[in-house]
Amino acid sequence: MEGFKGTNGEWSLHPHASACVCLKDGRIIANCGGYCNSIEFERIVAENEANAKLIAAAPELLNACIEALKYVSAEEPAYETLHAAIDKALK
Repeated sequence: MEGFKGTNGEWSLHPHASACVCLKDGRIIANCGGYCNSIEFERIVAENEANAKLIAAAPELLNACIEALKYVSAEEPAYETLHAAIDKALK
C-alpha cells in the first residue's frame, strides 16, 4: 500500500485478548482495552472489542477506499469523503 507508513501484514484480533489487534506472530499493533473499574464494565468491554475489530480491518478499508476512488467521479459526494478518509490514514 503506497504511502502507508504503518505496520505491514495481516491485522487481526489477538486470540487471547479480543481488544488487541496483532500480527500473526503475536506482535500487538493496537490495544483498545485496559483497566476498567466501572459499573458499565460489560458495555465498555464490548466497545473496546468493536474498536479493535475496526482497527483490524483498517488496512483492508484503506485499500477499498483507494480502489473505490478510481470509480467515483469528483462530482459525487462520496469523492470528498473517500479523499478525506485516505488523507487521514496516510498523512
